[in-house]
Amino acid sequence: MVGDQNDGASVSVRGTASGLKLSKSMAGLVLFLISAAYFYAVLSKSRSSELWMDEILAVSVARLPSLPGIWAAIWHGTEFSPPTYDILLHYLKQLVGEGHGRLVWRIPSIIAVYGTAVCVYLLVRKHLSPLVALLAFGLVLDSELFDFAD
Repeated sequence: MVGDQNDGASVSVRGTASGLKLSKSMAGLVLFLISAAYFYAVLSKSRSSELWMDEILAVSVARLPSLPGIWAAIWHGTEFSPPTYDILLHYLKQLVGEGHGRLVWRIPSIIAVYGTAVCVYLLVRKHLSPLVALLAFGLVLDSELFDFAD
């Protein structure tokens, strides 16, 4: 195991970041700044980019006036996503309206990617350090998942 030998050439895995301690308030500030940057970037990009084909299909099903209509469309192959996503979009449209353009249809994906990053942060922080957890949080938000949120 790395760090078990005392020959001077070994490296302690736990000791490599021991000098990089992060206070709770500093970690909270960095978490807030990364979150703000994510939401600014994804909201800006979501307003300007066109809907993907799967989003167009989901929107067309979510715009149906009733749940039986949504179920019928799904069972007849109009949309291949799980029905809960289309139902969520249907009620989101009723709650918020369609006046915000493409952004309304992307809110669930934006929140899902952010939620994934928060879960990764909490998991990594539990087993490693807050600094590594912040790095993991930022990497998730800057990964290919970002493209699915816009």
